[in-house]
Amino acid sequence: MCREERLYDVERWIGEGKPLQLEPEAIPKGTRPKTALQIALEGGQHSLAFLLLSSGYRLELERYAPLDMALQARRWDLVDLLVEWGADLRSADVYTVLNTYHVELNIALGYHVRAANERGINLCLWTGADAHAPAPNHELGLSEDADPGDGEERFIGWSAIEGATSE
Repeated sequence: MCREERLYDVERWIGEGKPLQLEPEAIPKGTRPKTALQIALEGGQHSLAFLLLSSGYRLELERYAPLDMALQARRWDLVDLLVEWGADLRSADVYTVLNTYHVELNIALGYHVRAANERGINLCLWTGADAHAPAPNHELGLSEDADPGDGEERFIGWSAIEGATSE
């Protein structure tokens, strides 16, 4: 029901007192079935995640850290929801948290390239910025809502390498 986004059927299931999740001991060894919460987080189903959490879903029984899944998807609404319903911020993997800032690092790298700030460039590269990844440049005033034409990719911005070589 969760995979098929049948929210009312899930709500009815819960209302009938049926289980929300399996105890870890009940899962056969060698199998890793996806949990209802994993399905909700992977699919970005905020309403399903809320329904599960508000109905007593136990985060501590999850095999994988739900916060990591929401952070990897950069779904801040799901991160907030999980924290609101008791997810421990310390359960998030440090590398997952750091990886959520790569876009910001790439934007900062592009800025420092345009400003010819070698120290800033080195710091951004040292912290993990990708000089080949296109990054938004707010100085260009590009609209994020602009739809590309048929068969065209949406222009995000120039990469730091492209910016450095165009000067």
